[in-house]
Amino acid sequence: MLGKLSKDELRQRLIEAVGNHLYPLGFMWDDEGDYFFRDNGSLEWHYYTTFLDYYGDWKISPSIGVRVKKVEEIFHKTSGFEKADQRFGCTVGCSVRDYVEKFLPDCAIERTFDCEIQKRGDIAKSAEFLCELFDTFAMPFFEKYLDLHEIDHALNDYPDNLRILGAAMYSERMGMIVAKILNRKDYDELVQKYSKELKARANGFYLPGFEALVLYLKENPPNAGSELLPDSGGNDVRCGGK
Repeated sequence: MLGKLSKDELRQRLIEAVGNHLYPLGFMWDDEGDYFFRDNGSLEWHYYTTFLDYYGDWKISPSIGVRVKKVEEIFHKTSGFEKADQRFGCTVGCSVRDYVEKFLPDCAIERTFDCEIQKRGDIAKSAEFLCELFDTFAMPFFEKYLDLHEIDHALNDYPDNLRILGAAMYSERMGMIVAKILNRKDYDELVQKYSKELKARANGFYLPGFEALVLYLKENPPNAGSELLPDSGGNDVRCGGK
């Protein structure tokens, strides 16, 4: 008779089962961050399988993200993050649930985006579920945001109700970095827009950090057009097109 698995054992077995699907695709597991990642050179793809304690069991709510290394490098020039914490963030990303419900609403009908594991018998079913979400939504997301112009569009052009792809507290900063790299003609207008929004948010708590980044970008403009993003076939393409 098989013995009962501990919570930690259940977690490890599920990671191994999902990994069997993702590892052949070039992904690796980061135990500290609770995510699978694929390093594509100038960017990373992240598939988060965050394990949440749920009434003594595990609940997994997957998220997706794309990390553009140059953007993150610039962001952390003024972020104040500890060095050890700087490798975890994404330039664009959100929960699979939020992405599908906001951008693919027809696909969200009668669909669940979370799974739970309580016992050994839940592992195979939960792994299949997480791999299906990965294939259906994560990979198309990753491939869509290979293009820096698409990232710029998501951060700077969407209406407020769809501006969910940037980190909740730092979306405006990411947007400014990408806009500066791409030499957006309305860059100064974006600075004014975000300054006004941040002044009104949380009593202006995030405005000084935003202003520090804007000053850094003014004094250290990134070399527009120099960034390379690899396409899904492993070939390098310039931001915004081949």
